[in-house]
Amino acid sequence: MTQQETTNRRPIETLTAGEHVSDSQGVHEIVHVLGMQDGGAREITLTLRPLGPGKPWLMRHPEGTPVWAATSAEVREYEDQGRRRALAELLHKLADDIVEHQLPLPSYHFTVSPGHFSTQADVERWATYLGAEVGTSRAAPDIAVTSASRPITDRLSLDIRVQGNADPVVEPAVGAELAAKVQAEADALPAEPEHYHAAGAGGEAGACAAVCACGVTFAGFDSIAEAVVELDKHIANPDPEQDWYFTFGSGQQHDGKYVVIAGTYDSARARMLEVFGNRWSHQYASAEAAGVYEFGMALLPEAEWPKPVCVNLLDGDKPCSNPPATGAIFCAQCIASGRDADELPQSAGE
Repeated sequence: MTQQETTNRRPIETLTAGEHVSDSQGVHEIVHVLGMQDGGAREITLTLRPLGPGKPWLMRHPEGTPVWAATSAEVREYEDQGRRRALAELLHKLADDIVEHQLPLPSYHFTVSPGHFSTQADVERWATYLGAEVGTSRAAPDIAVTSASRPITDRLSLDIRVQGNADPVVEPAVGAELAAKVQAEADALPAEPEHYHAAGAGGEAGACAAVCACGVTFAGFDSIAEAVVELDKHIANPDPEQDWYFTFGSGQQHDGKYVVIAGTYDSARARMLEVFGNRWSHQYASAEAAGVYEFGMALLPEAEWPKPVCVNLLDGDKPCSNPPATGAIFCAQCIASGRDADELPQSAGE
């Protein structure tokens, strides 16, 4: 490195211990700084230690004299050059010792490896020198490798193997066609239910109702205003803990009766499915909406509920008769066989 390779000139009095200066002989670390007044001009003396071979020496200049300060990049480059020279000396000595001490040789391959590099770029520089390609390790795809074999005799070669961290694999961008397919699938997912006044029905006492956009109906009131009060409560708290009323359809075993289950809309519905499977009709938020009083329905007490059954339908729409697994609405057999994905019939609720 020469003085012309650096552009960082600074007054000598601004340099401090631990920094570096450069000249035609190389790069030197500043070990000590001393300022002295000798007659007229003040002089600055730097005690320097060469980064390469050589002994410490003194640099003395009048204050204000510009000195070539080495940049951090120049320091690293010079240190690397020093490491290369030191390694080369040891390799030359090893080569001489192999001959002088008649060290044993392998049968075919004398292998040399510089170690593991932190970047693939370093491996590529070795590959360029060796005239070889860069690949990846079969045992570890995140390791970049390159190698070359230099014949020495008929039964001996010098093999150089280099490895390092491979560049991360960048996944290709999602194509427009695939992106459109993913978006279409997302659009097809059921939307979260909206809650607002969707409809209402007036009439004589006991025939008024209000309907939420989510489908929940508040019916059996003497006026629309009364129904709207209940609807407003639902909109403010769409899924409250409350009593839910379940009815049965014409021809079903419990026709003319109703069941009351406390919980949220979803938890009460899950309990109904767990106990009655698909053999019920509708879920309502109130007795009025369910028509309990209008049609004179009788409460089916919990003591008379059937034991929980699997809600799955087998071939020919025949209900599965096995008890459900703990915490599930399908039995263990249907879950294991994959039949638990079958859709419930529309008669199992609204």
